[in-house]
Amino acid sequence: MISSGHIKGNHYFPDSIVRKNLKKDKQTITTIDYKKELIQIQSEKKSKEYQLKKGTQDVLSYFFEFNGLVKLEENHSFFILDSHEYKKYTYRKIKEENLKINDRFIECIKYQGRVNDEELTHDIWLSKKNHIPVRIITPTPIGLVVDQVISKGNIFNLL
Repeated sequence: MISSGHIKGNHYFPDSIVRKNLKKDKQTITTIDYKKELIQIQSEKKSKEYQLKKGTQDVLSYFFEFNGLVKLEENHSFFILDSHEYKKYTYRKIKEENLKINDRFIECIKYQGRVNDEELTHDIWLSKKNHIPVRIITPTPIGLVVDQVISKGNIFNLL
């Protein structure tokens, strides 16, 4: 999946998303027209159109949209494009906690996320300092649990 977009102020605006299925040699292309407020999703067999909603992000970059927020609220909602569908992701603040990564403690706020009112939820820890995602735990429909943690690199210095 490849996301292309632009930055305006502290926010990222996706312009297009290309999803390639390497096994089937197929691709889906999503384009966003901000002037017409229109999203178009095109694959070989079908096409869809959606009215663009405020705060739309793509599935690859939306976690970093928290970073552009001045203040973290009790609840947040995003409209997310995953190249096939347009879904509403909602987040509810669970608690504040210090998360230990390597030998360092980072002050975080934990949120629980839900997609389109589905039963399956995922958790995200955002640094209190600048709202960067520090850890994400996502269970999958097939029973796997994905646990991602920032552990090194230049972004780790910003926490």
